[in-house]
Amino acid sequence: MRVVGSNVRTFVRWKGTWKGTWMSLTTDSGLSDGKESYRAANGVAIAPVSGIGDDIEVILDDALDEARLGRSQKGDNRLVRLAGRKGRAQGRFLRRRLIASDIWAVGWCWAALTIHISQPNIPRQLVLLAIAVMATYAAMRRAGLYRSAVCALRSLEAVRVFAACAVGTGAYLAVKAVFERHFSVAAPLEAGSASVLGVLLLRWRFVRWLKARRSASRYLRTVVMVGTNEDADELWTLFSEEPELGYRIGGVVGATRPGAAWADLPSSTRMDRIADVARKAGANGVVVVASALPPGERRRVVDEALEGGLHVQVWPGLCGLSARRARMAPVSGVPLLYVEPREVTTFQLAAKRAMDIALAVFFGLLTLPLLAVAALAVKLVDGGPVIYRSPRVGRYGMTISVLKLRTMVTGAADIAVDQLNERKGGPLFKASRDPRVTTMGRILRATSIDELPQLWNVLTGAMSMVGPRPALLHEVEHFDAELRRRHNVRPGITGLWQVEARDNPSFSAYRRLDLAYVDGWTIGLDVAVLASTAHELTVRALRAFAQLLTQRHLPAAPLSLDDLASQELAESEAAAEGIVNSPLAASELAGSEAV
Repeated sequence: MRVVGSNVRTFVRWKGTWKGTWMSLTTDSGLSDGKESYRAANGVAIAPVSGIGDDIEVILDDALDEARLGRSQKGDNRLVRLAGRKGRAQGRFLRRRLIASDIWAVGWCWAALTIHISQPNIPRQLVLLAIAVMATYAAMRRAGLYRSAVCALRSLEAVRVFAACAVGTGAYLAVKAVFERHFSVAAPLEAGSASVLGVLLLRWRFVRWLKARRSASRYLRTVVMVGTNEDADELWTLFSEEPELGYRIGGVVGATRPGAAWADLPSSTRMDRIADVARKAGANGVVVVASALPPGERRRVVDEALEGGLHVQVWPGLCGLSARRARMAPVSGVPLLYVEPREVTTFQLAAKRAMDIALAVFFGLLTLPLLAVAALAVKLVDGGPVIYRSPRVGRYGMTISVLKLRTMVTGAADIAVDQLNERKGGPLFKASRDPRVTTMGRILRATSIDELPQLWNVLTGAMSMVGPRPALLHEVEHFDAELRRRHNVRPGITGLWQVEARDNPSFSAYRRLDLAYVDGWTIGLDVAVLASTAHELTVRALRAFAQLLTQRHLPAAPLSLDDLASQELAESEAAAEGIVNSPLAASELAGSEAV
């Protein structure tokens, strides 16, 4: 080996892969003579250097760092894949559960056809049933119906489910034609149509189940966030405060920001360390904050992540824009987003109003006996008024009186319960152990029977069946101009926030979902919200009655008014002595019957 100036070309070996690296050499007469080789840290072997006259000290520093980065990128990729093994195992479990649900729905629909055939040939019908089910399942897999990118788009999912069930029906008819010349196609078509509805229904139920589990921080996908600007703050808030979306940020790559919420996570300022951060965080994907990176670096980051075996998603930073209005419109292969203009026709508004009136009349007549029984129960509890009129802000900022069955003790507005508020980041109020709520009131709230009088608000035009939650007057005082756009539509008995994140204490979820409804409203969205509301009410009602009957798994008993008064007295005495400095400010509670 020959010394050229102060540098020497040596070779670093790691797991059988040779990488050339330039290293600086310095002479040091204090080193022992005759040493033939030098071994670097971390098991990296330096080729022997001899014939120099004096022994040398290899200054590794940056050279070794580069050597580690160059240690077979395949090795780093393997470590990333091993780190994501748990996430993939969860993904396989969820996929198998969804597959079982689909096969169950399709199988029962075709089995019902087999049972109702007047003169069945049992072995033949079983063969035909198996062919229909397996053909439908194979078509579903081929259509990508077990990939999140497809399932996230409801309209695309529905179209592909229809196509897959059509393939199954066609396979059934084709094989049946081999055995029989004359047969009716009506029954197979009915079974195929029923399988479409059955699959979509169980998939919708699966989504509701998965969201409930994710709200409890289960089955979350860990990702690395690339970029640390203001848009990254919004993405962090979205994922951290709404776990039902299914994401958890486990690491960050980007410029250091003092006091950032992600300061304790694995991080790096170097974009070529994405795979290393993903390995430490156990992530199998990255979300690139496009606005945080220079134009030339965005593509390199995407390539780096893909080469590392990571899934890549790009956050454009268009917070508040409904996905229903954005679609891909590539130009010469370059991905561009086209934003649909927001237009609501007179016909759409008339259709919504007609649907409101029809549903209010139907459910009003249907639930009238139940409403009468509930009103009598409220009256018998304490002899107070049955109906509570809550001043709220309606369409165009007008004050309306929202009707409810009274669920609180009389004079509830005069009782301060700020310290029990479970909401965070905004003016909303919710207390699971609100001492002002009566025993009958808890039952009425659990089943939403207390909101039945609002059907009259719908008939009078003050409210709609579906819309943003009607806000209290003092809540609106804290809304900014952007959030006040929710008053461009009528408030609703139910809404997108109520079915998607009602139990989420974050104010950002309330804000995002209300504005998403205003920007992306369609008749189809109203129908979907009503269907989800029916499901949620059924589940909550069954759970409430089961708790009453079994007296098990009940929530902690609510605080009594005496306990609350004692607690307030103790806090005030402690504050007077300088022991406690409570950050809770008094809030306006007039008309605070919380929804």
